[in-house]
Amino acid sequence: MTSPLDIAASIAFFTTSYTSLCTSNFGIRVPEGHDLLHSKSLSPTKSSFIRRIQFIFWCVVISTSLLLVGIAVVFLMGDSCSAACPLYTYPWFIVKCSCVMYILDCNYHPIIDIDLYIQSTLTDVFYLSIVHCALPYGLTKETMANLTHIYALSIDKAGIIQWDIHHSDMPSSLFAIYMPNMRMPQWPTVLSKAWPSLEYVSLEFIIH
Repeated sequence: MTSPLDIAASIAFFTTSYTSLCTSNFGIRVPEGHDLLHSKSLSPTKSSFIRRIQFIFWCVVISTSLLLVGIAVVFLMGDSCSAACPLYTYPWFIVKCSCVMYILDCNYHPIIDIDLYIQSTLTDVFYLSIVHCALPYGLTKETMANLTHIYALSIDKAGIIQWDIHHSDMPSSLFAIYMPNMRMPQWPTVLSKAWPSLEYVSLEFIIH
């Protein structure tokens, strides 16, 4: 659920379902005054079965209501995501913003230690774009090891002089690397050999 509209639609759906179930439950009840006659007409086995069905029904109603209340509370108390995170999710019962796509532009968000920031903040990111950041030696193997869910990495205008980590240090989930608009005197060591998940490498407007 990523917007108030999502949670409103979910509440409306479960509310109408709850109302329908309640209506059906009360609709099949025997009118008052006929309870004794009706109970005599039922065998003990059937009476026990009906009581179990009613118990299960109310258990489902109560648990669903508690679930909806919990989701609403978590949604209202959830942390707001950074403007650098255009795509994010809120897993159920987790108030922390889970960023899926993050654009780290050092012109707008100056950071001294890029590796430390990524290791402490962006471990669950799916797509990471780094722009205008000083990365003469690329990202460290410790940083790459923390990006366990990353699918695509873009490093733009970063001026990588050399990136000497081994290709085996790259995350097994990393599918694509984009490295445009930068000075690169030599081919990065990390790209000397592809790891199993790497399918796409893009280097555009490179200055040697």
